[in-house]
Amino acid sequence: DGKKFDIKPIDLTEANKIPEGTSLLVMIRPNNLTERQRYEVSKYLASGGKVVLIASPFKMESQFGWKVEKQVTGLEDYLKEIGISFNQDFLADNSNLRMPIELNQFTGEVKYARIPLFVKILGENIDQESVLTRLMPGLLMPFPAEIKVDGDVTQRNGLNVRVLAKTSKQSWTLPYNDSFQPDKVTYDERTQQFTGGKNVFVMLTGQFPFPFEGKPIPPWVKPD
Repeated sequence: DGKKFDIKPIDLTEANKIPEGTSLLVMIRPNNLTERQRYEVSKYLASGGKVVLIASPFKMESQFGWKVEKQVTGLEDYLKEIGISFNQDFLADNSNLRMPIELNQFTGEVKYARIPLFVKILGENIDQESVLTRLMPGLLMPFPAEIKVDGDVTQRNGLNVRVLAKTSKQSWTLPYNDSFQPDKVTYDERTQQFTGGKNVFVMLTGQFPFPFEGKPIPPWVKPD
């Protein structure tokens, strides 16, 4: 609601930093952040700021065929230090998108193609008590990545973890490769080996650490 929030896009540069008094920082697929940008984000978090991070360890595009490549946010080391990491493999689920591909004009029967990497997160697997997700009856997530939580590390950092959404119990992973073709993935739910629900949306609360404590402030890198 624009009447309640003042939304300001920033590119996290020396001339366009996180504004003072920012209530929420939304980071959508950050790409290879510099050391100074990591400093700014971790300082904001350690100062009590709130961050929504939408990220994935890979990038999938469809332009004259599928193209997939690794995606580096620049926050991987910091996330690992607080107990969070992304599974590098592709995530599939028997709860997925069905697309009509053929209609029998005589019987009216519709034939569907199932795309297991377009994952449908069921309402029963969404936290219906959190203010962030309680109004979500379901989610469609194309090419999600599993978020792995190291409970010992998060606890050691004094952080509380709450899983807000996960895939169904009939999920599995597929090894990453650069020539992956998601539309070629087929499976038989009667024989497919499922490996249980995977976290795709988690919330951490508590006092976040500041890894640059006592260290020189990194310089800004001028854009090319």
